[in-house]
Amino acid sequence: MDVILFAELTAAVERELPSATRQAYSRDITEHRQLMPWAKLVTATDPSKRGGYGFLGPWVKRGYTDTKTLTLPAVALVALEHTRPQTRLTYRTYHVAVIHSTGLISIVENITTDSLTPGWAHRIMPAIANLLQDLDNYNTTHRPSNNGPWGANRIRLTPLPPTAGWYP
Repeated sequence: MDVILFAELTAAVERELPSATRQAYSRDITEHRQLMPWAKLVTATDPSKRGGYGFLGPWVKRGYTDTKTLTLPAVALVALEHTRPQTRLTYRTYHVAVIHSTGLISIVENITTDSLTPGWAHRIMPAIANLLQDLDNYNTTHRPSNNGPWGANRIRLTPLPPTAGWYP
């Protein structure tokens, strides 16, 4: 089954933002089309590398992702770009999401940072490394909110009937 995993991850992060931040981000994306979020599946960390290069794993493409090939549970690093209206300064906020073996996506609230201060990657790398080591336990003990079978934070792990959806 092909799904837009990138869109699901970024939307899950956006829904978890505080209301004022979510509105400002939505305005930023509308007014500044050059702002581009990105997402990367993190399979390991390498503290000897600088910046985001220390997070090892494949990029999540903006197009379709075959969820049959995903190893679940999985950890994703999602970056959203923002601007400061007064100075037009562009910066990123970094968020960590877990894709559970059931397809639910939960945002790990205590692992987040921004690029306003140098060293963003090394601030969150130890927490992500610990999450990766304990991912199976997190997957079974942490229960993200499930808003029904097609809840807001869920990717589809089973194919829809051909008449129920569209395919590329």
